[in-house]
Amino acid sequence: MTHITAHPKCKVYTPLPLAEAMARLLPDAGEAEWLEPCVGQGVFLDALNEAGVDRGRIFAVELDTHDGLNHKCGTYLPGTDFLSWAIETDRRFDRVIGNPPYLPLHRVPPDVRAAALRTLRPDGRRTVPPKANCWYAFLCACLGLLRPGGGLCFVLPSAWEYADYAADLRETVSRRFAHVAVYRSENSIFTGVLDGCVVLVAAGYGGIPGTPMRRTFRTGDELLAALASTTGPVTTSGERTERPPPSALVQFGDVARVRIGGVTGESGYFLLTETERIARGLPRSSVRPVVTRARHVIQSAIRSVDWRAIRDADERVWLFSPGESDLLHPAVAKYLKCGQDCGVPARQKVKAREPWYRTRLPPRPDGVMSGMTPYGPWVCLNRTPGLSATNTLYTVHFHRRLPHAMRASWALSLLSSHVAAQHATLGRRYSDGLLKFEPRDVMNLVVPVPPASSEGAEIAYQKAVRALLGGNPNQARAIADEHVLGNAERNQPGFQVTAPRPNVVGERTG
Repeated sequence: MTHITAHPKCKVYTPLPLAEAMARLLPDAGEAEWLEPCVGQGVFLDALNEAGVDRGRIFAVELDTHDGLNHKCGTYLPGTDFLSWAIETDRRFDRVIGNPPYLPLHRVPPDVRAAALRTLRPDGRRTVPPKANCWYAFLCACLGLLRPGGGLCFVLPSAWEYADYAADLRETVSRRFAHVAVYRSENSIFTGVLDGCVVLVAAGYGGIPGTPMRRTFRTGDELLAALASTTGPVTTSGERTERPPPSALVQFGDVARVRIGGVTGESGYFLLTETERIARGLPRSSVRPVVTRARHVIQSAIRSVDWRAIRDADERVWLFSPGESDLLHPAVAKYLKCGQDCGVPARQKVKAREPWYRTRLPPRPDGVMSGMTPYGPWVCLNRTPGLSATNTLYTVHFHRRLPHAMRASWALSLLSSHVAAQHATLGRRYSDGLLKFEPRDVMNLVVPVPPASSEGAEIAYQKAVRALLGGNPNQARAIADEHVLGNAERNQPGFQVTAPRPNVVGERTG
């Protein structure tokens, strides 16, 4: 690791077992040229030598100077700022491996920061932003030095998965490499460091992209054991499995529309508990049943009895939305005046409505989901007449009317391991482990087409959601895979769509 800091306590060195495991994850073709851009004490040079990479094919750069490293590689550039060198060099490489420095750019020496701010981002037009971290600049620079077909393996901070400034880099890696794998340890693998880390492996630069694979481990030791048991480059999509790949795939947006629930503009006024509704004397006709929190959708389907239980727990599940016939009711008139006196009609998201007191709701949803979950998006199917959702949740609307069992089949597809492998690419992961998906992200997920026969789907979905919310996502995915992919010959289109196509959001028909 190149150390762009003067204080020795800030230096974190890569453990040799990790370096050796990473060196085995990239295939070493006979003439492949390797770059180590952040040498530090040379642990990756030792790992490459141990893996049998010819020393003459290893090119090493570091800002510091350590004795005894020049005999471990063919070219050694000590005392060299890698970012400045990368901007000027014409050299290109087949493999890049390393552990870049993890320092915000405002904390690095001025000359290093100046070079980072000159480094091109993946789009080739913009440069690295000042708010970024040094590891981001290193990875951008390394992408520019790769030959077609090349690969890289970096150990990165957990911010790789959630940092805003790195969103374009995450997308670029998933689009420009044929094979991508992300190994995440929730706890650090480095002594004295608390935060987790990520090992990023990407191979086949410029090839047709597959579905990235992502695996999470509780400890660094578990991650090391998994890497050590991997004997070659990642070439498969999703979880390692013996099942056949899906025979047909579609974007979820080809099947359903996902949209934000109704925007009240003033939840304190428009959303009521049952106790509040009764206390104000508001008739049932003046309110609409809604769900407003992720904790309201914690089963595979929400039925009337489930919603009534939430109501009886005095949750805010009534939306004040009086019809014309309700306006003459004394309690409704009084509550409208109360809202006017409090300035509700002047609120930014309320004043554009006509009338101001009627929140625009989406059509009756087929399902409801939260955009923020630990395990990726899943659908709580709606079996409650008249039920809708507010904008803390998303609503799901299938483009065609489907039997309940077929809806459950598509919901199972969304839980499959094939989809789980896409979470790291399309979702935004926060430091606490939560995944955030916007409606468009959910619709862009590529899902396997479930079998035409949806027999047993509702029971299977109940079991899968129960496992998911019980903290066992692998079991949930296994249940989903069994239904969706269990018999490849059954996997015929259940929605008259057999191949991915651009996201088309149509209206419900039939």
